[in-house]
Amino acid sequence: MLDGRIADGFVIVMNHQVPGVPDITLADIRAAMGRIRSDIIRTPLVLCDAASDRAGIPVYLKLENLQRTGAFKVRGALSKVTSLLPEEGISVAIKEQRPTVRVYGVEPEHSNAMSEALRHGKPVALERVETIADGLAAKITEALNFSVVSRFVDEVILVSDREILDATWFLLEYAKVLVEPSAAASFAGLLANPKRKGKALAVLSGGNVTLQQIEKLRQAWRA
Repeated sequence: MLDGRIADGFVIVMNHQVPGVPDITLADIRAAMGRIRSDIIRTPLVLCDAASDRAGIPVYLKLENLQRTGAFKVRGALSKVTSLLPEEGISVAIKEQRPTVRVYGVEPEHSNAMSEALRHGKPVALERVETIADGLAAKITEALNFSVVSRFVDEVILVSDREILDATWFLLEYAKVLVEPSAAASFAGLLANPKRKGKALAVLSGGNVTLQQIEKLRQAWRA
């Protein structure tokens, strides 16, 4: 049974622990950070005027697209290499330190493995995945991811490919930040969230995009 409730079209899950999946704590995250500190870049956190004007609230961008390999994933990968502890989860760090902060997950509407997992109370395989954000194209989520999201993420927002493309080109044209669609999905989710208020932060994880891919994305955006 899913320990949660449906509110305004979102799944909100409270304190749902998956049997056999270890807890991730703030202490684990700090320990992992100590192990990988010398191998990663301290990426900038910037207040973006263009994104703030577009969203109507102050918007900060965490530029993980500037990370080595162009994505936040390198942090978790390095942590696994140096220890068997679970990878760090952003939501855990935030909620452990500031539990009143609302954390939102974002998925493409046709690649919504996490949303379906929350709806069913366990990871389930999607029959079909179709999205411009190939970095978010997964048929099923892992038990560890599900456990973390179900306990520490307040809502999961679904966005269309059009919304992702719009966000990608907005960030490039007005914020002067080049990211792949998978990274722009976070900003697309921010714009799609009618509950946004106060200050917001969008993690832009994914900068692996070539000039050829940019041209294909431009054509898709204009279609």
